[in-house]
Amino acid sequence: MPGIRSALDIAVGAMATHQYGMDVVSHNVANVNTEGYTLQTVINKSKVPQASGGFMFGRGVETYEIRQLVDETVEKRLLEYRSSLASAEEIETFGKVLDGLFNEVEGNGLGTMLSDFFNSWEDLSLNSAGTAERSVLYEQALGLAQYIDELDAALIGEEENLGISLQSGVEAVNTLTSQIADLNQQIVAASQNTNPNDLLDQRNYLMSELAQYIDVQTFAQDDGSLTVLGPRGVTLVIGSDRFDINLHQGDIIYGKGTDKELTITDYVEKGRMGGWLEMRDTVISELRANLNEVSKEMIWAVNTIHSQGIGLTGLTSTTGSYTAAATNQPVGSAAADLFFGDRITDGGFNFWVYDASGNVVNPGGTNIAITANTTTMDDIATALGAVDLNVTASTVGGRLSITAGSGYTFGFTEDTSNVLAALGVNTFFTGEGSGTMGIHETIAADRNMIAAGKADAATGEISSGNNETSLAIGELKYTNLSITEWQSKRIGSDTSITVNASIEGFYASMISALGSSLNSAERNREFAESMVQNLETVRGSISGVSLDEEMTKLIELQQSYAAAAKLITTMDEIFQTLMTIKS
Repeated sequence: MPGIRSALDIAVGAMATHQYGMDVVSHNVANVNTEGYTLQTVINKSKVPQASGGFMFGRGVETYEIRQLVDETVEKRLLEYRSSLASAEEIETFGKVLDGLFNEVEGNGLGTMLSDFFNSWEDLSLNSAGTAERSVLYEQALGLAQYIDELDAALIGEEENLGISLQSGVEAVNTLTSQIADLNQQIVAASQNTNPNDLLDQRNYLMSELAQYIDVQTFAQDDGSLTVLGPRGVTLVIGSDRFDINLHQGDIIYGKGTDKELTITDYVEKGRMGGWLEMRDTVISELRANLNEVSKEMIWAVNTIHSQGIGLTGLTSTTGSYTAAATNQPVGSAAADLFFGDRITDGGFNFWVYDASGNVVNPGGTNIAITANTTTMDDIATALGAVDLNVTASTVGGRLSITAGSGYTFGFTEDTSNVLAALGVNTFFTGEGSGTMGIHETIAADRNMIAAGKADAATGEISSGNNETSLAIGELKYTNLSITEWQSKRIGSDTSITVNASIEGFYASMISALGSSLNSAERNREFAESMVQNLETVRGSISGVSLDEEMTKLIELQQSYAAAAKLITTMDEIFQTLMTIKS
């Protein structure tokens, strides 16, 4: 029943409640700079009243709950945009590396080297007998081929770096999901008695870290645990159980080696791993494919013209730079497996043999007929060897080799079959595209073999003033070619179209596409960064610790505590008075 004892109980309860409040305020103040900390507040309620003398008397106050101030909608959106920001930052970072590789801003990039290469052919056309011009051209061409190969190697290197990053990302994801599963277990156990707020903060922090690596969705369970889903809806954490992901041959695999194994690579769009995959499978993949295509078409275009040209003198020997898998199979067939074999058509070329004085040994030349699906490399070697006893031809290691006897030379004109370029005979470049480019060994050994002119189609006569070949190759700078343009895709098959563009124009469009991609990445990063900042401001106003507010709360609690203490003192005085009266 109400009385002095009841008042003392109320006062003691009030002191305990205000003490709890000061403990929580102290905890908030101590964690003002702790990343991921969520503001806590004490929720008090009146005790159940007691009936006495026909009245309901209050029994004071008690602490009902220590609650975190959290807006779940804000938290989920913040998690999502942090994941998007991490992806955009990685794309932008690696994009700057690519921008530095191509280095077009300073005028030292591939675009400038291509222009210088074709300009060197134009310079040679002005002095087709010039040795200095040939030396300059050779150095320009060698530098161009090496630069393209180095670019391809650098892109491969970036792909490898991204692979290393992905492996570290996979390991980080597995570590974080393991820690989240452990915290789930602790939270479920602690939730039976109270709100495990600090454990919840630790789990939220780990979730924020996890979202920095990969796309995640979360679902709170009634027991306090958190279910975490990853890309393609796969379960990463459920209760105290977690499921690993693995990196296998470049793909991200969920549940590897189990009946639930799934490849989720194409579904990873956010977080650092999403950014790394976007760079590897879209940006770099597309760059490599298109660099290879423009290099391949340049090799083919230059070689097709050069193979029908002639240097300052005829050739003494040459070996084709392209290998057939089988020299006894038709040169245009899949069985021969020549890299440019599909470009060989029915036709032929004229073969000329010259003596030591430069006179034609076989007047009118000898036409070597080619039927793409019938003629073999062995057939071509036999036909060439039969032209003149002073010339031998054979197949060596899958390549066509031609050698003139002492004092004799040879040359080619009017190839309507493209077979010379496809075999790499009397060509300028070697290789199949980026990463394999080089200069033909015949030219590397003797710059005079660079063909500036052409032998007369009717007589085979070699004129030092003829510049048809150098002019034609120089004109490639302005000539539209059919070039395959690739568009790499993360989800679905890569697509391609055939465009008509000059070599320089196609490369310029590549760089423009790269620039657009980098600008898009920058915009995405700025937008995600802005959203994260805004949401963090909102979160801070809800869940952040304000020292001013906490100090105000502390003063209020201090005064309330003092009032409760005063109540005890007063009740004690009343009790002492009653004891005096009784005595």
